[in-house]
Amino acid sequence: MRRWHVGLGIAALVAGTLLLAAGYRLGRASRSEENMARAARRVVYVVQEYHWRWRHNRAPYLQDEGRPGKPVKAFADRRRADAHCRELNLQKRATVNPFRFMPDAAGSYALEQYTTRGGPAFLALLRAEGLTPPAVPQDGDFDDVAWAWADWWEEHRREWDDEVVERLLNALDRVIFYEVVKVAFEP
Repeated sequence: MRRWHVGLGIAALVAGTLLLAAGYRLGRASRSEENMARAARRVVYVVQEYHWRWRHNRAPYLQDEGRPGKPVKAFADRRRADAHCRELNLQKRATVNPFRFMPDAAGSYALEQYTTRGGPAFLALLRAEGLTPPAVPQDGDFDDVAWAWADWWEEHRREWDDEVVERLLNALDRVIFYEVVKVAFEP
């Protein structure tokens, strides 16, 4: 009977040693509860849709930096979030008039609100594509100028092939509808 107890004791000791080694290998036996909670924190990448603010008729929507965007989808991987965001932006931009939306960017010229290239470079692109820019009011404010561009887009969009539209939309790089936001995730 004593042998049986000794054998059972040795088996329990071996099993305990194996469990302890497995715990150390997984890193759990050496961590306090606080460290385990800190290690469990993760980051997720949320694709969110911008909020655009309506002001009045004959004025483009303004990108509302004061309101949070609407979450669309979350990813654990940044590359997948960026790819999804790009795809959503492409889909949205293919269906809307970019001049009906005005990002709240600094600039002294209305086109600088829409493109990082600057107004003169965007006009040069239009001319290189064989397009004639709209006649914009000289004494008008940003809203009047943006509306002239929006009317021009509506009037001529169907005449352009998809490659021209893609180049124009790529040049209008300040007009985006989705972004990726890094957010701490705690289970």
